[in-house]
Amino acid sequence: MKLEQKEIIYSLKLFDGCERELIEKLIISTGTSKVFRSGELMEAEFSPSVGILLSGRGVIYSSDKGRQTLLRFISPGNAVGVASLFAAEPPATRIEACG
Repeated sequence: MKLEQKEIIYSLKLFDGCERELIEKLIISTGTSKVFRSGELMEAEFSPSVGILLSGRGVIYSSDKGRQTLLRFISPGNAVGVASLFAAEPPATRIEACG
């Protein structure tokens, strides 16, 4: 992982008060990194996890009850999926890479 990508992770509000060594050991070294092309959906088998956008942009849509409502744009440094840590089912949203 590039240094600037690590810096994004270190600076997340979610990790305020954590030492860089702890973040490196528990988050960076055990996490996975995936690349998505523009227009590609960021779908995976549901597991409670947090995603951190390191570069590019994404769009989060609601996909409940057949509707697709734009919820928000995400950019580097945004964390997504935090609510999934407490959910028994996948959230009714989808994330699309947009460049």
